[in-house]
Amino acid sequence: MILSYSPQRIVLSGGVMQRQEIFPMICHYGQNILNGYVQSPLIVDQIDQFIAPPGLVTRSGILGAIALAMEAT
Repeated sequence: MILSYSPQRIVLSGGVMQRQEIFPMICHYGQNILNGYVQSPLIVDQIDQFIAPPGLVTRSGILGAIALAMEAT
């Protein structure tokens, strides 16, 4: 996905992602699998900001639903 679409950020969420020890493992795996192919400072030096949990943590789903409901009215 990173090489095909060149995203600015990858946000992972869901119940399992609330476990804090998972993100460092995912970041480490992401850097290993890219194997230095992408030289972006964000990916090389700040992978934990490139692959990140949602900013609203557990409230993102409900607040998104409220935002959609407000748009529909």
